[in-house]
Parts: sequence; C-alpha cells; structure tokens
Amino acid sequence: MTVSALRHPTDSASRPLPDGSWPDAKGAAGALDVVRRFGNTINREHGAEAWRTPTELQRWLAREGYPARRVTARQLATLRDLREHLWRCIVERSLDPLAGTIERFDLAASVVDGEMVLIARRHGVDDVVAALVTAIVSARHDGSWPRLKACEHCDWIFYDGSKNRGGRWCSMQACGGRLKAQSYRRRHRMPVGSR
Repeated sequence: MTVSALRHPTDSASRPLPDGSWPDAKGAAGALDVVRRFGNTINREHGAEAWRTPTELQRWLAREGYPARRVTARQLATLRDLREHLWRCIVERSLDPLAGTIERFDLAASVVDGEMVLIARRHGVDDVVAALVTAIVSARHDGSWPRLKACEHCDWIFYDGSKNRGGRWCSMQACGGRLKAQSYRRRHRMPVGSR
C-alpha cells in the first residue's frame, strides 16, 4: 500500500481520493467547504473517482448528510458535469459558477435567519446542488469566492486562508514542498555558468 493510500480514502479502483478534511483540516473554508468537498470527489492527478456508479454517488450523498434517494445514471452524469464546471470556474476565474446551474435543478429560494438559501424541492441530488449554490452566492457576496483555488500541482481544491490570497498549493508540506524540491534539484543540475 502506498503512503498516499494510507493518508487518504481510495476509490473503488484503490486510487487515492482527497478526504473531507484534506487539505483544509482547520475548517478554514467555512461555508465554501461544501464546494471544496464536492469538487474533491475526484483526484485529477491519479484518476481516482468517488462516483464511478450511481450507487457510489448515493453512498457519498448519505455520508455527506443529504437525504438518501435512489440516484440514476443521468443524475450521476449531471453531477459530474457540475463538478467539472465548478472546477473550471475555480481555475478560470472569468467563468460564472452559477451559469445554467439553478435552471437545471428544482430549487426554490427561501430566507432562513435573514439569509437567502436555496431549498431543493426534490431530495437527494438536488439537495447538494442547493447547498452548493447557496454557498457560492454567499461567498461571492462576502468576497471569499476567489479564495477557493485549485492546487497548481495536484488540482485538488483548497481554501486559501493566507492574508495576501497568494496560496498556490493545497499543502506546503505536500505539493508545495515537492515543487520546491524539484525546482531546487533542477537549479543544482544546471552548469554553473548558466545559472
């Protein structure tokens, strides 16, 4: 078993997935954690996929606390598409994370404790989408949306809690350290006159 498999849960093909606490063990993402957790159900670096089947998606929804409902292959494809869209919006800041999202699902707006939230009219898949959209709307309003980033090394989604919002890696110890070590080795392999 590899070191990464010991640290992270694996998909049904035994490839490592980000777990719920990684790389945000301190809970810095706050309301955006639902987006981070949703986006990190795939490991783009190793090809791991938490939702290979509708049953796996149904289990994930239950573990995340969404009301359990039977998931169809079409719903699985829709959530995978949404996950890809959100990831692209995080990487390419010019894209709108909400474009076409609300219209595709049966959601209703409501005010709870003075804040607007979206409520799913049907339970299961629509519940997670309602939570995602509510978190994104709130984060865009309070200015925290740009703090959700994709790691420049592994593409896992992380919340940049740095003061200057200059974070580039999900973890300095993992990806940041690897990239700095690679850069150091590259510099020291070069002939002295070419530095």
